[in-house]
Amino acid sequence: MAVAIVAVSKERRYPRSLPRSFDAYTEAVYTPEQEFVFHAAPPEWMEYAEELKSAADALFDLDRDVMVLRRDELRGVRTHSTFSRPSLLLAALATENALKSIAVARHPELVRDGRIGKPIETHNLVNLANDVIPLPLSEDESALCALLTELIPYWGRYPVPLRAARISKEIPSSAELKARIDAFFSRLRKVFDDAVKAGWNGPHDMTMGPTETITPTELMERLRSDVTDE
Repeated sequence: MAVAIVAVSKERRYPRSLPRSFDAYTEAVYTPEQEFVFHAAPPEWMEYAEELKSAADALFDLDRDVMVLRRDELRGVRTHSTFSRPSLLLAALATENALKSIAVARHPELVRDGRIGKPIETHNLVNLANDVIPLPLSEDESALCALLTELIPYWGRYPVPLRAARISKEIPSSAELKARIDAFFSRLRKVFDDAVKAGWNGPHDMTMGPTETITPTELMERLRSDVTDE
């Protein structure tokens, strides 16, 4: 028998039919493989993507006001933004999660047998878009994915890469770069919405019904109405 996935999140997209509570019957009903699918369902990836993007936006707003002056014998005097790298790293991770939400929506087999499929065991956003989903990219989107792919394992987190041959120029955050990221993320969100609007048939008999856009307030009113009807 198919098990319905509860997909309640901050993203304002919810199933039309809401089971009571996942926590109430977790171990009694779900096998380990099914519980894995529950947590790896497309809305879970997108929820993480939106939370990371919100955090990136908040840091970008702070980034314009906080600068640090550094001086050393090797590079002399230079100004350094406190939040440039963290905000771009969060934006890159948000984009990665958004791409993986689409990949899992279109290819449910990527989360079967209690593990993440090898095609999405990567931080390479270009490969995720071109080879795994696949999703046609514009020239600018390809360049953006390449930039975000570079910063995730390297200058978004560490001062040097694993090998000297991989040293590259760090790109600071800017309004222009943020606008490019915002536009691409909005496009990914629309692709995701289209991919799950009719529902999702995951592995191990895990399914998600059609979704609709409602506000969190409307969701709470619906849940209260369901309880009252009982």
